[in-house]
Amino acid sequence: IVNMVLVIGILGTGFFGAGMRTVMDREANILRRFKVAPITAGPLLVSQLVVGLVHYIPVTVLVLVLAHFIYGMPPLEHPGSLFAFVLIGVVAFRAIGSIIGAVANSMAESQIIIQLLYFPMLFLGGATIPIPFMPNWLQMVSQFIPSTYLTTGITSILQGHATIWDNLQPVGALILTAIVG
Repeated sequence: IVNMVLVIGILGTGFFGAGMRTVMDREANILRRFKVAPITAGPLLVSQLVVGLVHYIPVTVLVLVLAHFIYGMPPLEHPGSLFAFVLIGVVAFRAIGSIIGAVANSMAESQIIIQLLYFPMLFLGGATIPIPFMPNWLQMVSQFIPSTYLTTGITSILQGHATIWDNLQPVGALILTAIVG
């Protein structure tokens, strides 16, 4: 359950936090003010990613604390690996959200695009429906979805003795997603 909550939160902060916020700023003419500022677009994009990280770290801590003290989840063997993996996931999905913000022309359009990406990643990525329960052809399709790697990486760190170094394939997929975004 902790895995599902973290994945849903990361997808939400990426798509709704970055994608929708960018369109809202554009419609409020906030982005137009940045054009006359003596700063390039790079620091603005990085600051948007940092805001997402700063907002999501306390959520991760709160979920882990509640899971431990209320539901009896055992303490993590490698909490640093989980936090590093979550940070990579937040950056990757906020980068996808930035793409949505760049291509959507209005709030209504951004909501449609977000929903078209959010729900397939949520359901086909293994967070809500386990991938082994899916038909073989759908399991192959899920291997091309970034949220699959987010789910498998977080699951292996939460359930086993795995570290971030044991999850190099999911880390690589998420880093590639962030770079493309």
